[in-house]
Amino acid sequence: MRKKTDAYYNDHQRLYYKELSLLLTDLKKQEETHWLNAVSSVPLQQALRHLDKAFLNFFEGRAKYPTFHKKRNKQSATYTANAFTWHNGALTLAKMSEPLDIRWSRPLPKDAPLRV
Repeated sequence: MRKKTDAYYNDHQRLYYKELSLLLTDLKKQEETHWLNAVSSVPLQQALRHLDKAFLNFFEGRAKYPTFHKKRNKQSATYTANAFTWHNGALTLAKMSEPLDIRWSRPLPKDAPLRV
């Protein structure tokens, strides 16, 4: 978000998803941000898409200027259908060798589509 904010206020230009995705690729190659390679690229790309949508809504007058989320607040990630597997009641995310340890609060409906 810092890159988009700086580009908007300092250079009076907009950065879109394509440019940010290329910047993410460059960040993964740098030593100080090499840890980005340890996580799946899917939630990183989805975060860029969400950021792009938030700025689009701002520029089109549908929302206020996007704000930074705090690290200490509730965290979430968005995975697309190709970034996880669901097999025999076990959910495994991309780049994970073991399924998540999930404790369901209630049984899942057998005929409902999976939306995790």
